Amino acid sequence: MRLLIVRLSSLGDVVHALPIAKSARMAGAKVGWLVESAYRELVEGNPDVDEIFFADTRDWRRRPLSLHTYSQIGSLFRRLREFAPDATIDAQGLWKSALLARAAGGPVALVEATGIPVGRRAPDARFLLDRVCPEAEAFLAGQSRPYAVYHPGASRADKTWGEERFAALARLLSADGRMSAVVSWGPGDEERARRMSSMLREARLLPLLPLSGLARVVAASSLFVAGDTGPLHLADALGAPTLALFGPTEPVRNTPARNGPYRSPDSAIRYDSETGAEEVARKAFEVLAA
Repeated sequence: MRLLIVRLSSLGDVVHALPIAKSARMAGAKVGWLVESAYRELVEGNPDVDEIFFADTRDWRRRPLSLHTYSQIGSLFRRLREFAPDATIDAQGLWKSALLARAAGGPVALVEATGIPVGRRAPDARFLLDRVCPEAEAFLAGQSRPYAVYHPGASRADKTWGEERFAALARLLSADGRMSAVVSWGPGDEERARRMSSMLREARLLPLLPLSGLARVVAASSLFVAGDTGPLHLADALGAPTLALFGPTEPVRNTPARNGPYRSPDSAIRYDSETGAEEVARKAFEVLAA
């Protein structure tokens, strides 16, 4: 059987789709994956994926009439038809993923309809650790242990806890030299990360690393603290102890039980405007002691 997975973005959602490829490979399927080029590292080198297809939908929307766009789309469609999947799983459920899923020519189905049993639901991204990243190794060579990684940013401002509270939490966890602090960030998070690191005299600010480099730093940490954002789910898929911070937005849909770390669903806390660093620190110590 040839199975095509269409999960274009974003970081956390691509991570959450990894068990589909694992289950398909365990069932003997040949697996293809269509993903945005920005997240190629999450699929390249994955032992459960045989063939990778890249899309640049953001660039295509910016330049819809350019010859380059037409050429890229035409080449992608040809490759998808050559792959000739027996079934395609649209794990994104958006109009752009639906169009691309249909372009492959096979029936678009849910996992259950393909007959593939989903035996493992927890994502596993440890294949990223097989890649060499000199920048990450250089950073780790100068990092004291144990250390916690704090990721104050998020794709949406309403999912951020605030740099001041992150810094207060880091000071509590670092008291008496217990644990040093590393501040993590991604594109668009630069100012939040700088503000937080400026509040912590001994904290180290990560350089901008590829995902494989971020994975190496996170996997070696004793704790990764973040809101409901992609790096948190990557940390969970790497097996790092995580503390997930869920804010007051969308309390019905966006719950720790629904969107929290797969490997440790109890290592999440919901906060509101009254939640202080002391309360979150108590939860962090519970995670560290587990």
